[in-house]
Amino acid sequence: MRRVDRQNEDGSVAVEFALVGPLMVLLIIGMVV
Repeated sequence: MRRVDRQNEDGSVAVEFALVGPLMVLLIIGMVV
């Protein structure tokens, strides 16, 4: 996780979570199943 711009940190983190969140959920489900 990069922290270059503090002004844009919240936005970038939100976008990263929105993109990575579903993938992590799919990975967890795949591991469980």
